[in-house]
Amino acid sequence: MTINRRGGFLLLLIFLFSGCQSGAESDASSDDEETTPVPVETARPTRGDVHAVYTGTAPVEAFAEAEVVAKVAGEVRT
Repeated sequence: MTINRRGGFLLLLIFLFSGCQSGAESDASSDDEETTPVPVETARPTRGDVHAVYTGTAPVEAFAEAEVVAKVAGEVRT
């Protein structure tokens, strides 16, 4: 019984210490790397007609189904 407790405690300590070490490495590496800005283009929005149109037929199906039931029976009166 004590061997299982010791083994479990040792395993827990290994997981805790390995988790602490990996966080310290990622913080140190992020400080060394400099982030460079990415060039982007901007434009003012304008009003206009939509020239791309799609017409077609397709079946409409639900992604998921759920059964909704009341927790308490009765009517709601206002």
